[in-house]
Amino acid sequence: MRASLAKTHGAPSNNMVMLNENQRFARVRGFADADSVYAKRLQSLGFTPGALVEFVRQAPLGDPIQLKIRGARVALRKSEIATLLLESEP
Repeated sequence: MRASLAKTHGAPSNNMVMLNENQRFARVRGFADADSVYAKRLQSLGFTPGALVEFVRQAPLGDPIQLKIRGARVALRKSEIATLLLESEP
């Protein structure tokens, strides 16, 4: 299932993977807009297709979210990581 990590507006869609304490892992499948400058920045941080993303923790007010990817911990805003297309991992 392809999905986005975080919602940007309104209720979550049916195809959304929400990483949290219950769903800790997801695999990067691509980007909603692969040509954007921000997608290229995420790729330089290790968010490349096939990479495993782990939820580490979330700020008390819900934003940002700390993720672990390729051994590095990265904190990103929900609006920033909404561009990621993710697949659920068991």
